[in-house]
Amino acid sequence: MDSACRTLLSVLIGALCWASDAGAVIVSAPLGLFVATADMPQATYNHTATLLADGRVLLTASAQSELFDPVLGTFTATGAMANAHDVATAIRLNDGRVLVTGTSFPAPYPASEVFDPASDAFGLTGDMVVRRYGASSVLLPDGRALIVGGESPSQSNVPLQTAELFDPSAGSFQATGVEISPRIGATTTVLQNGDVLVAGGTDGAGHVYATAEIYRFATGAFSMTGSMGFYRVYHAASLLPDGDVLVSGGYGSTTGAAVGNSTGVVQACVELFHPSSGTFSQVTAVMTTTRQNHSSTIQKDGSVLLAGGQDDYGNTLPYADVYNPSTQQFTRVIARMNVARTAHAATALADGRTLITGGQIYLPGNTQFVPTAAAEFFEPDDIFTAAFDVAP
Repeated sequence: MDSACRTLLSVLIGALCWASDAGAVIVSAPLGLFVATADMPQATYNHTATLLADGRVLLTASAQSELFDPVLGTFTATGAMANAHDVATAIRLNDGRVLVTGTSFPAPYPASEVFDPASDAFGLTGDMVVRRYGASSVLLPDGRALIVGGESPSQSNVPLQTAELFDPSAGSFQATGVEISPRIGATTTVLQNGDVLVAGGTDGAGHVYATAEIYRFATGAFSMTGSMGFYRVYHAASLLPDGDVLVSGGYGSTTGAAVGNSTGVVQACVELFHPSSGTFSQVTAVMTTTRQNHSSTIQKDGSVLLAGGQDDYGNTLPYADVYNPSTQQFTRVIARMNVARTAHAATALADGRTLITGGQIYLPGNTQFVPTAAAEFFEPDDIFTAAFDVAP
């Protein structure tokens, strides 16, 4: 394919990628219902929500924390944290405890704590090698937690290139490999072989990445892999049952040039990362609307629930799509979310429901987004059949 054809193909796919509902035929199906539950004690967004082994959900935001009981449908306060962990990460360890890391507060304020569900209390653990917030964390096959990127409390909008490992048995952190590119807002996904895909994000200076890299579990080193077809930040990624990774939506461009509110676009397109070849491929179907800062949650049947977020007009979305990996098609859920929200958390529960909590909402008359305390369940149907197709 010559350069002219490649350019034309990029333009055509790009137009589809950030096309909104206009010019499209949306075929919907029931798929499930959104059911309101009790409000959180406090309105919050960009919080953590971690499923515990006993079925409860631990939620943390800044200095607040609470437990949600899905059987009773209630939130209760838990033991207080020693420090405010803003834009933190939380990961459930193999022993059932939850590691919460990240803070924008400088030393001597602790940057990491561990929640013990046996006592419903937090306790201090070793300090991070590099203090950071806005990082991402995943659990490795050997039980250690990998913490990647983020920003330094002393220098915002400057991404950290370092990564570190938390050893639960020792309660301590140690440095590991260095990313090829420093990233803020990248997604991190553990692959079936234990390696970790780090995709997209921004350099903090307005440039959005299409590149991706792999953290090699066996060597503790990062290496480049294939690039995405689009430059993405504020996107989402989920590991599919067949081992591929679904990367959806986000904000960015097709060129990699510095983007801002007037030049970037919110995307409706999705891609699949194939670990066997180390490459991405474009999914022909697109989501039923553009989305950024949305949630992407694997359902019990292997489908993916993509809920809420913001569209290319800046609206918070009450819509949800379900992606069927077998057909590579999207279906809009007929039922709308009770609250149109972005920057929320979605947690797959043991009973098949998804708990959606907090986030930001846009109220008429306000000039900015405000946090919400609203929570709701997505209760899926067992079978879905329908598709989203672009009109000719």
